Amino acid sequence: MTAQPTQDAFKIADPALLEALIDHANTQPPKPDWTAIAEVLGRDSSNVRRSGKKLAEANLLTLEPFTVSPTARALASVWRGEVSAPASADSTEPKKAGADDLSHIPHSKIRRSDINPRKTFDPEALEELASSIAEKGLKQNVVLRPHPTEAGCYELAAGERRWRAIGLLIERGEAPADYPVRALVEDLTDRDMLLIALAENRVRRDPPPMEEARGIAAYREMRIKEILAEIYKGDPIEKGFTEEEIASETRMAIGIAMKELAANLGKSERWLQLQLNLVTDLAPELQDALSADQITLAQARAIRKASHERQRNALPHLIEGTTKGSNHWITYDQVVSQMRHAGITASEVSFEPSEYDGETMEDPETGETIYLDRALVTTLQTAAIKRRAKQLKKDGAAFAEIRQFFDSSNFTTADENTALPVGYILFMDFTGRISERRVVRNSDLNPSGNQPVKVTRETTTGETKEDSVAPFGPKHWNQAAVIKTQRLQAGIANAPPELALAIAIISLLPTAYAQTDNGFPGDWIRGHVSSGEDDRIAPPAALAEAFLQLETPAGFEIKAPHVHVSDRQAALATLLDQPMQVLTRIFATIVAAQCGDWPGYRAAPGSKAPVMDLALCLQRFQTVPAFEMTADYLANFTLAQRRQIALAAGIPGHEVAKMPSGKDGSIDFILTHEKRDPAWCPPELEFAADATTQERVTAMLAGKAVQ
Repeated sequence: MTAQPTQDAFKIADPALLEALIDHANTQPPKPDWTAIAEVLGRDSSNVRRSGKKLAEANLLTLEPFTVSPTARALASVWRGEVSAPASADSTEPKKAGADDLSHIPHSKIRRSDINPRKTFDPEALEELASSIAEKGLKQNVVLRPHPTEAGCYELAAGERRWRAIGLLIERGEAPADYPVRALVEDLTDRDMLLIALAENRVRRDPPPMEEARGIAAYREMRIKEILAEIYKGDPIEKGFTEEEIASETRMAIGIAMKELAANLGKSERWLQLQLNLVTDLAPELQDALSADQITLAQARAIRKASHERQRNALPHLIEGTTKGSNHWITYDQVVSQMRHAGITASEVSFEPSEYDGETMEDPETGETIYLDRALVTTLQTAAIKRRAKQLKKDGAAFAEIRQFFDSSNFTTADENTALPVGYILFMDFTGRISERRVVRNSDLNPSGNQPVKVTRETTTGETKEDSVAPFGPKHWNQAAVIKTQRLQAGIANAPPELALAIAIISLLPTAYAQTDNGFPGDWIRGHVSSGEDDRIAPPAALAEAFLQLETPAGFEIKAPHVHVSDRQAALATLLDQPMQVLTRIFATIVAAQCGDWPGYRAAPGSKAPVMDLALCLQRFQTVPAFEMTADYLANFTLAQRRQIALAAGIPGHEVAKMPSGKDGSIDFILTHEKRDPAWCPPELEFAADATTQERVTAMLAGKAVQ
């Protein structure tokens, strides 16, 4: 009695329950005996009672007196699928098939229903079904109602695919024109017909989404009209009521229709609304494209919130994505992303929403409004950025400049230089988004940086003489960056490998958009990019040393301090043969080779904040080597500069007066002087902010104490 459904698509009106209810109703009890029904099903009686009440709410049955509606009987018939021997081909009258109340109706007396939303049928699938019917007969009955306008004929409520497949057999002469079609005939309303068609299409195989959506929309509109007609005893609009006056009743009718559909289709109201959106939101051209399988349901749902004009403009991209898979309009997420990039969200603009009256769409993921009129957004954002600049100046900013982009050669973040005049740079990118940075001018970092420093010195005769000491220039800052990088790398290479792992993890994670106040990890992670003076920085010696310690470093070419992979397969085999301790040390040296205070084309004084953070972290491990003064270091300075370096390093002034004037002699003098403090570190080699470094170097050149 309780045949299993072909697909578990109905959560309330399940086939076994409907079959049991129909059998129970045939005994004509005044009200349902839930205990008896539950015993037949082998279920809990309270659960059966709750399900029965939900079916009653969906108008599939009444409880007092207990009856099962023709719609419910038709649904059960759709699911039943029992085999019955066909009647004789010359029969022209309906014939009962026994206890099941089935008839055999000639194929020629059956008509398709215009109410059925299903319009397309797969020709290959129909051919396959026709062959099966020719071989095994019709195993599943169709559901009919007496035709409303053609006497003696019947209209299909369910089973159109089977009826069409039999038609193919008739066309080919493989079946007679009056082939008896096994059918359940019920007196069904148009609403019942549409509901059964929707249910059958979903059970048998997923119908084309647009057809299903139009069917759901048609049922909802039909049901709304019925409910309003019951309330107002006719069409309320024809009776003179306005839409505003019947709005409350209309909302109630919509709720009833959606609950009925959800109960009978076993779907949530949210799912039903998503289907309805295809009818209400999609442009006709996109509805046709979805029906023709030119675009996918995911694409349609992603773009439905855009205007019809924008949908039509995007249609070629959607079709290309579906047919060729060669663009960024294929998946739901890709389409949503493209639409987001086409505009700017309300939370990202700096003007009031009331100022904007252009095209908008709702973000299908967040529900946020997206402004799509880029020209209007640019105009409003331009006015907003000007207002912001005026407000910043009014609030006391030293300056507030509007620029096309942030020029780091002219400005530096104000975080470490708050003693200088602090201002703001505002700029608007190509998307219309406004960014704001709190900065100081680089020219304010060292207002006298290009002016020689006047100092006095003692000569060998005991006289004083004034010297003009040239300020440090780019070559000095480049040299400082190179040496600091080498020290950082040595520190990382010798630190516990966990540090290198942490650096690698931080470096590989993406940085949030516009979060640049403290610098990107790329400020101290070079990766594969190098420029200018960066090429002067060789990998740490520990890198080549680690590979040279391998017994057989097959797959690697080692030319200290550089290591290259010559054979990836052999290199992999070599590494897999090493103990974990060796691998972690190699990994640490490789990561170390990517880290540093990179000078680039034109290094500035000091270090960026991320570099300072890294150096501070390395203090925990005490692995950064102390500065060791070398001839190469000193060779980069003038004689006057070397004299001031010698004084700062602890050599007494009367001794510095004896320093040779030649380059080699002066360098040797400093390196071999017994009173030089070997632990002294030049101020430009300390990890410090721009202004601090410049100030300390200037003080050193002037012969003043360096704080």
